[in-house]
Amino acid sequence: MLYFSHELGFEVSMVNPVSIKRYGELKNHISKTDAEDSRLIREYGEQVEFRPYTPKSKTLEYLDQELNLWHDLEQAKKSMVLSLRLFNKKQCVARKR
Repeated sequence: MLYFSHELGFEVSMVNPVSIKRYGELKNHISKTDAEDSRLIREYGEQVEFRPYTPKSKTLEYLDQELNLWHDLEQAKKSMVLSLRLFNKKQCVARKR
């Protein structure tokens, strides 16, 4: 939505949801409904000065995606190595019996 709105010419900002959560905690806000959450977000937007969002270049965006993929593959590799070690341990225990 951020990219789409920016491409349509709207001035947009990226806000960390934790910032809004902390703001709500400072205001002793306990959310029960979407309507209350919406009011809190609107109030936060009225109180805080935001920097306009500037998208990354296409090249940087591509590199970020590649790095994320690399990270995901590394995590999958670690998981598979652990699974293989557990499998081999079970095989050794089964042979000893």
